[in-house]
Amino acid sequence: MPPSSHNSRFSNHFAAAARPLSVLGVRAIIVLAVIVAGVGDAPAQSAVLPLWSTRQLRVSEADLALPAVAVLPIGVLRLPKRVKGAEKQLRLARLDPTVLFSDDLLAPAEAANVFVIASAVEGRKPRFEAPSDSWQEFVARGMLNLCLKRGFDGVVLDLPVSVDDAAVVSLVKTIRAVHPEMPLYLGSRIVADAAGAGVYTEFLESESEAWRPKLAKLRADNIPVLAVVKMGPGHTPGVLDATYQALHDLGVTTFVTTVEMDGTALAPLRERSRKVLVLFGWDPLTAEKPVMMPVDTMMAEVLQAPLEWLGYEADYMDVGKYHSLRAAPASYAAVFLDGEIQIPVDREPQVIEWLRQFKQARTPVFFLSEIPFQQGESLMALREIFGFQGELTDVAKPHEVTVTSADEKMMNWETKVVPMEGGFKDLQAPPSARVLLNLRCKDVDDGFVNFTPAFLCSWGGIWLDPYVILRGSQDNSLFFADPYAVLAELLGQRGVLPAPDATTQEGLRLFYSHIDGDGFGSLTNSHGHPFCAELIRDRILKKFPLPVTVSIVQAELEALAGGIEPGWKADLMKHARSIFALPNVNAGSHSFAHPYQWDATDANPGIYTEPFMTLKPDAGYAKVDLEKEIRGSIEFINEHLLPPGKRVEIMLWSGNCRPGVEALRLTDRLGVENMNGGNTIVSRHYPGMVGIAPRVMQWEDELQIHAANQNEFMYANGWNGPFYGGFADVIDTFERTETPRRLKPVNVYYHFYSATSFSSLRALEKIHHWCMEQPLQPITAAEYARIARDCHNVRVFETGPRQWILVSAGHVRTFRFPASLGRPDMAKSLGVTGWSEHEDSLFVHTDGEPVIQLVMKDVNPGGMQPGEADLHLTSSETRLYFTELGPWKLAFKANPLAAKVSKAVLSGLPAGAKCDITIDDQTSTLTADAAGRLLVQLPPGASVIIDAQRSRYAQLR
Repeated sequence: MPPSSHNSRFSNHFAAAARPLSVLGVRAIIVLAVIVAGVGDAPAQSAVLPLWSTRQLRVSEADLALPAVAVLPIGVLRLPKRVKGAEKQLRLARLDPTVLFSDDLLAPAEAANVFVIASAVEGRKPRFEAPSDSWQEFVARGMLNLCLKRGFDGVVLDLPVSVDDAAVVSLVKTIRAVHPEMPLYLGSRIVADAAGAGVYTEFLESESEAWRPKLAKLRADNIPVLAVVKMGPGHTPGVLDATYQALHDLGVTTFVTTVEMDGTALAPLRERSRKVLVLFGWDPLTAEKPVMMPVDTMMAEVLQAPLEWLGYEADYMDVGKYHSLRAAPASYAAVFLDGEIQIPVDREPQVIEWLRQFKQARTPVFFLSEIPFQQGESLMALREIFGFQGELTDVAKPHEVTVTSADEKMMNWETKVVPMEGGFKDLQAPPSARVLLNLRCKDVDDGFVNFTPAFLCSWGGIWLDPYVILRGSQDNSLFFADPYAVLAELLGQRGVLPAPDATTQEGLRLFYSHIDGDGFGSLTNSHGHPFCAELIRDRILKKFPLPVTVSIVQAELEALAGGIEPGWKADLMKHARSIFALPNVNAGSHSFAHPYQWDATDANPGIYTEPFMTLKPDAGYAKVDLEKEIRGSIEFINEHLLPPGKRVEIMLWSGNCRPGVEALRLTDRLGVENMNGGNTIVSRHYPGMVGIAPRVMQWEDELQIHAANQNEFMYANGWNGPFYGGFADVIDTFERTETPRRLKPVNVYYHFYSATSFSSLRALEKIHHWCMEQPLQPITAAEYARIARDCHNVRVFETGPRQWILVSAGHVRTFRFPASLGRPDMAKSLGVTGWSEHEDSLFVHTDGEPVIQLVMKDVNPGGMQPGEADLHLTSSETRLYFTELGPWKLAFKANPLAAKVSKAVLSGLPAGAKCDITIDDQTSTLTADAAGRLLVQLPPGASVIIDAQRSRYAQLR
């Protein structure tokens, strides 16, 4: 195919984000014009990123929801599925065809008589003998076919200089003979006579003047060009837009990003970063202790959960693993230094210089718990860069410590500050800082010294020990200051950030429940000693019409576990099938042998005397095998226990719930979600908000999804009791995480062994009765996991004051704002279905599309005028799928999987407005109440039309 024709596949920049007009009726026509024209200060054609390129090996559905063209490394860990609206996206694999990038190429190479040359450099991949004729055929047939099989549409070839121009021309001809239609580009190489190949190039913004004539000539010759412009520190929006526009005017498909090529969009759309970088860890050789994992950091314990609530995600970087700190300030909303970090002494100057770059870029820097530098030169540099006052060193023999000031809005939050001698430093805030806490003491010479352990200022701030948390016990700590308020002020300098929300959907708090398989085959204390599985099935799963994810431990059902009699196997399998056949039950796996320690390389696995549950000798199982624990257990459940139409959707971690990278990678390859870990528990016995765990945890490039709440084992004091009054306290947790902030969904998480005693089973019944009485929207554990993952991956593009493009995989359907920000402008927004309020928060509902256009407006204090309406969704007990949404009329379909008739509230009509409502072809009349609201009863799967236009015409008359 000629270059000009395959270039047309990505010339329509709007195509990837456009949506059928029928989806949102008249409003879509209005918004379409807004997007095509450009919103706010965004450049024209900004509805879609025309090009997106990254060196990162992990990309998400949200990363690839907006670009028209995406260039990715061939080694990307998993190519996400194409989300709705991006079906025509062009995906290009970037590769050096002389390198063995996959072992799957070994056999084809041998069959094609292409020699593989091993590398003498450790860590470098083997290479192919090139550029022979057999190699060219192998590239065209073996290598590129593998790229297409992996889901790519075409390739960018990064050929080394050892392959001369004549060989390049020959290779392009060979490829075109085999793949005449496949998009093909040469990476940063312009070769005369290489007909049929476009050019992909990367260059610094400072080099753009030199590149522009070359690119202009290529376009004049009708050769398609993809250009990535890399911007260094200190860029300005004007330069970014001008650079993009100059290349765009040449017909070059352009993307402006960071020097690090991490996919951050700087132009044509400008991305608002939701990531904060956490520098943690140490060099295990110099520190003489094992490596640290992000889950063990102070950041993960105390600040990641508040950051997530505010709309930010933590990205952890181990200072002990990286000899070059290449993270770009433009890619992050802030950088945090973890409280337990130990920076190698010889790297202190490099880290300080790196922090200087963040400060110069006006990216906040925050020191948590400690100032982690030891050398005098480093401390001097810190004073010079950040304006610290004092020597920054510990005070010798501090005494007579007193609090001289404490910010009344932030300090003394969960517990009052008590002056302490430990950790007292000669450190004071810069003159212009907002001091949160200041203390004074006398030193060894009875001289007065001031210590400011907590302050905020223009460049960020500090919050130092011992004034971060008061530890009452391992599981119970209290904040001295309000972390939500501290972080909101720290990160609020750039304005409000839309916060993806995993607690709420269609205006109601989410509910989900999951059962770990432990105790499935245990005998209960009830009459006749039935199995726990029987009582859970009959007293909980059948009685309460709520979705629940049930998992089993394979060894238990196969009577390979200790304590399970061989003769029980048939009954256990029968009971499992009867449970999974229930319509409200979804399937999960809790492993083969219930590992207590998943990752053998984990330096902090917890104290366990056995690797997994006690097994019988005939199990023939000596050590944890991830394939058997994950893939094997999932296949066992799918093949032997599930009815047609059901599959395992989620892996529920056991034991220490620290899966490690390889286990997470395996679940990702299998296409199942994962959950457990996190240890959220907040109640009258554990009142501290430190007990709120983060939604997710990073393990290198993988993501663990935490359970939203802790299970009954913790509430029942390690299953030592009390059993009824223990787990029933989870209701207290649900209430404490609802107000004053909705921090978590309602998650009823337990084991089958909760049926062993009457009291523990009664606790379960009490909890479920409470849930049935609450206004909740039920979902499955796998659905929650997908929402939590999507929240982590959401990308935000700011297009003007109170205007954003929100990009996701479509699982997250709620974004949260301060209620003072205004209300959605439904006429100018796209994909927004309504809103609701809770406490001081505004929850904006969306229709689940991957690309959402949100425009906010002020609240009209005078209310609606005659002839005006703003019909929208306030809340629904089940998911709604809108096909039309106008100010006087809307149409939608209710979730067909709902277990019961659901209630929905719609608002925005004049008081007393008369409406025609059609539910499954049955039409009746509804009248809006004094607040302009409608209450609608929705059968599962109902098709609904609500038309209030006759009230509009009546008002106009």
